[in-house]
Amino acid sequence: MRAAVRRITLRRYGGGCGAGADAAHHAAPVRGRVRRGGGRSMLRPYGGIMQSTISKSGNSTRTAVLIAGDTLALLAFAAIGRGNHNVGGGALETLIVAAPFVAAWFPAALLLGAYRVRGLRAIVVRSALAWIVALPFGLGLRALILERGIPLSFAIVTFLVVLALLCGWRALFTILRKERTA
Repeated sequence: MRAAVRRITLRRYGGGCGAGADAAHHAAPVRGRVRRGGGRSMLRPYGGIMQSTISKSGNSTRTAVLIAGDTLALLAFAAIGRGNHNVGGGALETLIVAAPFVAAWFPAALLLGAYRVRGLRAIVVRSALAWIVALPFGLGLRALILERGIPLSFAIVTFLVVLALLCGWRALFTILRKERTA
């Protein structure tokens, strides 16, 4: 994992030191390493100065790109479906068609860790699992919005096409980033 090191200096001030403590001790810099990860910071001695290791691996950027790509994949599914059925309308109608699947995908993907996994096999498997969980909810939301049932053929096509779009784009993303299993 790539990490950048930022040097900072902290000083110790009174409290906890006995009355005979040396004044220089209170003004001396504390030296160590602060590592951030998983929401926790740790202070570790390192090379005579205080160092903060901040991950530059781009986790937040990576997650944002995955979220944007997933959204585009689901919008592409809606646009392809509308185009294949010669249904008129524009971007708003495509958003409305995609909305139930977007609303179902993101909670499932977050709960099942589809944004945390690394490595080609792991991201494809986790994405497929999240889609298997999200699909019934997406279809149910669509049925509620349209106030009609969902044909089995639509459910099967939706499952296969979105599975291919989500897993395909995420696999390509992982390959291009040369991610390794963490």
